[in-house]
Amino acid sequence: PPSSWRATLARAWSPRRMASPPAPRVNVSLAKYSAYVAAVLGFAATVFIILRSTAAASDETSCNFQAFRDAFQPTGDTTCIHKFWDAQRASFPLSLTFDIVEAFGTFLTIPAVFTLCEMYGWHFVESKVMATAFAVQLGTNFLEFTVRAGERGVTDWLTGPSWNLHADQLRSITLSYIQQQGQFTWLFAMDELLLGIALLAAAVLGLSRRPGLMPAWFSWLSVVIGVIAIINFGLELGRLGAWQTLSLVAGITAAAVGFILFPIWLIAVGCYLEVYAPSDSRGAPLMDEPEGDHSGLSTSGVGLATEEPETV
Repeated sequence: PPSSWRATLARAWSPRRMASPPAPRVNVSLAKYSAYVAAVLGFAATVFIILRSTAAASDETSCNFQAFRDAFQPTGDTTCIHKFWDAQRASFPLSLTFDIVEAFGTFLTIPAVFTLCEMYGWHFVESKVMATAFAVQLGTNFLEFTVRAGERGVTDWLTGPSWNLHADQLRSITLSYIQQQGQFTWLFAMDELLLGIALLAAAVLGLSRRPGLMPAWFSWLSVVIGVIAIINFGLELGRLGAWQTLSLVAGITAAAVGFILFPIWLIAVGCYLEVYAPSDSRGAPLMDEPEGDHSGLSTSGVGLATEEPETV
C-alpha cells in the first residue's frame, strides 16, 4: 500500500539514518592485543632514544659543538667531522632497527584507535578527526623512516673509506647532510602535532560526547598527552633558534609521552576493550542494535552508555 511505501522511504531518508551508517565489523581481540604490543614497542623505542642520547652525551671522545663548528673553517681540523661520521656509521644498523620498530608500533595503534572510535560512534566529528590524525601520523612515520634510511645509507657510504674524500669534500657533504635534515624538520615534527590533535579529540569524546563510557581519568590523560604533544611540536620547531636548550626540553617532554603517558593510554584502551566486548563477541560488531539504531555501542557489554546518538 502507498502508506507502507511512504513509511519505508521516511525511514530510509531520515536524518538519523543518514548520519549513522551501518557499523563495520571489528575484531576486538585483534584491537586489544595490537594496543598492548604498540605500547611495548613505543616504550622500547623511547628507551633506545634515551640510551642513545645519554651515551652520546657521556662520550668523552666526542667533540663539543664549538670544536665541531670550528672544523668547518677553511683551516680547521676535520678530526671532529671524522668522529661524527664514525659514530653515525656505528649506530646506523641499530638506529634503522628501532626506526622500523617505532613505525610498526604506530601501525599497530590503528586497530585499537579505530575500535575506540567505533565504541564512541563514527557519527561524531571527533571520532573522524581522531582516526584521520592517527592515520596521517602513520604515513608521516613511515615517510620519516624511508627518508632517513635512504639518507643515512648513502651518506655513510660516501663518507666511508671507499671514497677517501679530502677535507673540503667532507665538510661539504656534512653540511649538506645537516641542511637536508633541517628541511624535514617541520614534516617530521608533524607526528607530534597529529598525536596532540588525536588525543584532544579523544578527550572531547570522553568528556562531552560520551561521558561515562570511558573513565574520567582516561579522558584527562588524553588532555595531558595532547597538550604536551602540541607543546613538543613547538619545541621541535623552536630548536632552530636555541638548539641546545630547546633540544633538552623537547627530549624531556618527548620522553614523558613516549616512555610513560602514551603507553599507559594504549594499555588502558586495550583493557577497556576487554570490558566493553565480552569474550563471546570477539570478531563481531561492537554494535548490535536493531537496523537503524547505531548508537556506537553494544548493548550486550558491561557498563555501556545507552543514550540516543546526536542527529546531524
